[in-house]
Amino acid sequence: MGRQERPLDPAAGPLQAFAHDLRQLRRGAGSPGYRALARRAGYSASVLSTAANGSDLPSLPVVLAYVGACRGDVKAWERRWQELAKLAAEWERPAAGPRGRRARPTEGASPRQLPPDVPAFTGRRHEIAELDRLMAQTRDAVTVAAIAGTAGVGKTALAVHWAHRVADRFPDGTLYVDLCGYGRGKPAEPTHVLHAFLRTLGLAGDHLPDGLAERAARFRSLLAGRRMLIVLDNACSAEQVRPLLPGHSSSFVVVTSRDGLAGLVSRQGARRIELDARPELDARLELGMPASPAAAG
Repeated sequence: MGRQERPLDPAAGPLQAFAHDLRQLRRGAGSPGYRALARRAGYSASVLSTAANGSDLPSLPVVLAYVGACRGDVKAWERRWQELAKLAAEWERPAAGPRGRRARPTEGASPRQLPPDVPAFTGRRHEIAELDRLMAQTRDAVTVAAIAGTAGVGKTALAVHWAHRVADRFPDGTLYVDLCGYGRGKPAEPTHVLHAFLRTLGLAGDHLPDGLAERAARFRSLLAGRRMLIVLDNACSAEQVRPLLPGHSSSFVVVTSRDGLAGLVSRQGARRIELDARPELDARLELGMPASPAAAG
């Protein structure tokens, strides 16, 4: 059983009411201890306990992980947190706040893992426009863009260049991994990739789950409510990619592969972008040549 929850002071402000309802949500889930809740949520017991004590506004990822671990309505709580965050900027002081600190949203880890952009990248206007269009779409599920093509056609260059163009649209960060799908060695194991991602997102080693399914679930919990860009480069199959997908529509995933990733298209609704050899016009412009041989005369 969890610790005794304190009642709501009738004079409490919106932050304390928010925290009180978080405690009530935990109570409705059977009052699990914070250590048990931490195993489900992917955050430490102290972080979850602090989120529900009303001293400060917790970050959205922490709130959604807490709510998800209590089997609550994640979307409803996300809306409520957003409303409270807007109020936070106007508060002179939090009701019953410690030492007069202002209540404000806290920030989580915001990794920036993209490799350097390709120097003097040109061309691929159609493919870049298609990626822009997919990013702008509003969907109920996470959007996955699968860039497919033969070896050496420029899949990684396109993915990395486009990701740099739009990185500022993803305030919670960017994750990148080379899945080594077609290298000389063995393809990267999703469980090892998830281990690295979870550590990057701030999960301490003693809280890392062991199994692939458990790590994938923890990864989805940590990304819930965050707007992140994830680049999964050089994948060998849909099976290698699936455990690395977030579960929330606020994130965007770009996958590159020599494989068509038909399973990812059919089951996860990935949008395939076929990359052919560079058109002659793009190639000539990249080399600083006229658009056509006739123009050279």
